[in-house]
Amino acid sequence: MKDLILVTAYCPDEVRENTLRNCINSLFKFSHKYDIMIVSHTVIPTDIQKKVNYCFYDSKNEILTDWDLLNQPWFNPNNDRRIQSSFLSKKNTHLAIWRMMILGFSLSKNMGYNKVHHIEYDCKITNSIEFDENSILLDDYDSVIYIDNNGVSNSIFIFCIPHNKTYGVF
Repeated sequence: MKDLILVTAYCPDEVRENTLRNCINSLFKFSHKYDIMIVSHTVIPTDIQKKVNYCFYDSKNEILTDWDLLNQPWFNPNNDRRIQSSFLSKKNTHLAIWRMMILGFSLSKNMGYNKVHHIEYDCKITNSIEFDENSILLDDYDSVIYIDNNGVSNSIFIFCIPHNKTYGVF
């Protein structure tokens, strides 16, 4: 069975729909190697649906606004000082995002997929090398996660969790 590429999306306007359309168009050229699933909290246009294997719409897009549940994003103006505040967004979308991921992963498991590659809708994929390499890693590891080094260097760490182990760094 092919691996699955899971695309989570929230596209309430034409700009974000076109961003998703560009992502799916870039993935479509690899559809002979990978199946594609979109999970979204907004309805996906038919032309995009026709280029993927599965498209799921979940109307429940719960946004948390309780004071104690607000995000605390940060920014660093002029690389001078870090400012972290819940007043930047006044909302928390994590529950909605996790809901899409859980739905996508659960459905893919029930459909018999052994390997799922998750990306967001605003990605543009120019080649399948990372999917191909990660697919090989997933033969030995339960997950492959890219972690940004938060400006420590220009590199991104790859964190892999071996089968039947607590964790491991690759």
